[in-house]
Amino acid sequence: MSPTARHTLLLASLAWLVLPLAAGAATWEVGPGQSIQQALTRTKPGDVVRVQGLHRENVRMLADVVLEGLPGGVIEGEKGPAVTMEGIQGWSVRNLTLRARGLETGSGVVEVNSARGELRDCTVAGDGNGIVVRGSASPTLVHNTCVKPHPPADGGGIGIVYLGTAGGVARDNRCQDHSSGIAVLNSASPLLIRNTCVRNRVSGMAYLENAGGVARDNVCTGNKVGIGVQGSSKPKLSRNPCRKNSLQGILVAGKSAPELLQNLCEGNHQCGIAFVGESSGRARQNTCTRNRFDGISVLGAAAPDLLHNTCDENGLSGIHFFQQARGEARENVCRKNARAGIVVGDRAKPVLLNNTGEHDGHPATPSVKVSPTRKAGMKA
Repeated sequence: MSPTARHTLLLASLAWLVLPLAAGAATWEVGPGQSIQQALTRTKPGDVVRVQGLHRENVRMLADVVLEGLPGGVIEGEKGPAVTMEGIQGWSVRNLTLRARGLETGSGVVEVNSARGELRDCTVAGDGNGIVVRGSASPTLVHNTCVKPHPPADGGGIGIVYLGTAGGVARDNRCQDHSSGIAVLNSASPLLIRNTCVRNRVSGMAYLENAGGVARDNVCTGNKVGIGVQGSSKPKLSRNPCRKNSLQGILVAGKSAPELLQNLCEGNHQCGIAFVGESSGRARQNTCTRNRFDGISVLGAAAPDLLHNTCDENGLSGIHFFQQARGEARENVCRKNARAGIVVGDRAKPVLLNNTGEHDGHPATPSVKVSPTRKAGMKA
């Protein structure tokens, strides 16, 4: 055999094929059954590793390297994450199906720990959490789908979860069939934009403990609760459509104090927005319409500020204060609600200022209905 022929056969038998890129970077192609990790150890900053076929291994990414799936590229982690990013920057993982089996409780198919990089256009599926962002990580998550391949009857896991002081951006992702689509815990504060969270057993999105950050233009539908805010969390939620959830569109509980701005809560089986416990915060310019119970409910010892909201065509009241609820309702518009525009229970003591009620077809329905036994303390 000639030297040229032997060289050709050697290239064909390699675990990866190296192709030149601009500025000295290279592409490494890893075929089925070959080791992605071994290819990564040979890379230099700027290199691209392309994955073909199914690979059963637990991959640890390196800094400044791109891991990219060709059509049909799958990484399946066994007894651990499919891909882990630990304390590195400049990485990119894209166009892959990522799966994992036998995950420990709390682990994810993808683990991002104190790392900064990008996960894009991936399908993430496993028997635990989908993407877990820990520590001081600040990744960019774009156009990924986090889904249970065979969702159990009681749900399970979280599509994307932020822990520690994690931040970064999650944009245009889809999270379905989990316990929660996206959850933000501890003191994490990501920016969540245009994500779709559907058919999750507990909530489309959840903020707990001391979580913060911003959620804007996310669609939460078909969950138990559209967006849940609990603990002492203080996120800013704006322009999120929360429709057809089996309880509330937005639930504010514990001692949380979010800012709710221009959200749409429509067709939920209970309330559009509910403030419970000792929660507070501000709800401004939200639209709560066609919910089965109240547009906005305030109960327990909750004391929010309600300003310039529109509550119309709800099955009970536009706004309802009851139990020991306080707070202020100012310049809200409540129209065509079945019971009344605003209802105040006998122990509730909100401040009501310049609210408007309209009752097309219901002239006998009052704008403000106050329990005859409640004590003084409301300024109507």
